Amino acid sequence: MGKTDKKNKEHQLCDYFRGIPNEKGKEIFEQWTESLLADSRNISIPKSLGDKIKAGIEKKTSLIVDRTPLPHLEKRKQKALFYKIAASLLVLASIGFLARQLTSSTPVLCYTDKLCTVFVPNGVKQKISLSDGTLIVLNSGSELSFPKHFNGPVREVRLTGEAFFQVAKDSARPFVVSTGSVCVTVLGTSFNIEAYTNSNSRVTVTDGRVQVSAAQNGASGAENIILKEGEQSVFRLSEKSISKTTANVDERIGWLQGKITFSHETLQEAFATLERSYALKINCTDTGLLKETVKASYQNASFITVMDDLKFIAGFEYHFQPDGTILVFNPYKERRKI
Repeated sequence: MGKTDKKNKEHQLCDYFRGIPNEKGKEIFEQWTESLLADSRNISIPKSLGDKIKAGIEKKTSLIVDRTPLPHLEKRKQKALFYKIAASLLVLASIGFLARQLTSSTPVLCYTDKLCTVFVPNGVKQKISLSDGTLIVLNSGSELSFPKHFNGPVREVRLTGEAFFQVAKDSARPFVVSTGSVCVTVLGTSFNIEAYTNSNSRVTVTDGRVQVSAAQNGASGAENIILKEGEQSVFRLSEKSISKTTANVDERIGWLQGKITFSHETLQEAFATLERSYALKINCTDTGLLKETVKASYQNASFITVMDDLKFIAGFEYHFQPDGTILVFNPYKERRKI
């Protein structure tokens, strides 16, 4: 392929990703992804899944191109842009990774004669309606167990992860949510529970009143805490203590509308949230970097937008690895090693 022909193809491909009508660019993209899919020897890919993979590659690459100034780039910048596109395609064309992401994005339902368990994978949210009329929205990476029918004097469910509850009123039968760290008891109200494994737990009330008690032995603080609208309880795992504070309700339930908010969270906590929200794996072994705190808010933002912003705030760099994981590192430490 001559240099002129290659340059023309680069321009056509860039125009296609920018949304400029370009049949030739579309043809180049189709040929490229078809060849990548055909070269994968380790997995059998149905046409429907292949179409999803191509759509994912196209969406991701468009995000990169859209962040680059228009329209006539210098030769050096044009070449750099093309390498960005190529790198994005190679990462997203890791077929095993994409296939796992796309095929594991459906909530899993397990049940016995009396008990149902719903697991919601990373990158997904799920609405559930219980037999008593209670409505629940499960956040990514969460699990909820509940009976098919509430027959006893107490309506009890078990949660690992995060969920928003709109509990149907029943003055004769309290509704109880058990997690690994706290128990929440209500008659009829709306509230949010965040109780991921090995993390602090938080209960935020948006309407009505709830009672929160520590589920672990040896927990300090009030034995039972009553929360009303606009208040929250925080169970700190390291201290085994439970306390009550005023809540920023919009911030705590923003995830229902696709909002991600970091309010002085550590990067370790922020990365855990991003892994659940975008169904990606982030690797960072720099303990000092993971302790850095960040304050930022995003509404329906892409993963790249969030990471580019956080790296500016916290001073890190990141790269996509061939297996689809994201490597985060401190560029200053890396330079000192050279």
